[in-house]
Amino acid sequence: MKPKEIKRLLKAGHITADQADQMLYDYKRNKVEADEADEAEKWMKKVKKSSLQGKKRMVKEKSLDLNIESALTDDSFERRDKSKKSTRLRFSLRGAGGMSF
Repeated sequence: MKPKEIKRLLKAGHITADQADQMLYDYKRNKVEADEADEAEKWMKKVKKSSLQGKKRMVKEKSLDLNIESALTDDSFERRDKSKKSTRLRFSLRGAGGMSF
């Protein structure tokens, strides 16, 4: 449900303010997740189209970005997930030739 619809329901008295706040929070969280998924898909398409050197560079950059994000994250579960993803990206380059860790 979109924010306008939620506000309309709140004005009409069909939902409480707490319910409206929760619905708005859920809407924003779902939108952020969808945007992140779209961004990841676009990035993956770019990686597939690029040369081997380009792929290496892009994966190393993304791994570093995730590693930095994980260091700055307060939530331990999110930090661990980002750190694992960073590690998996770095190890995905093994066997690609010319890589040293």
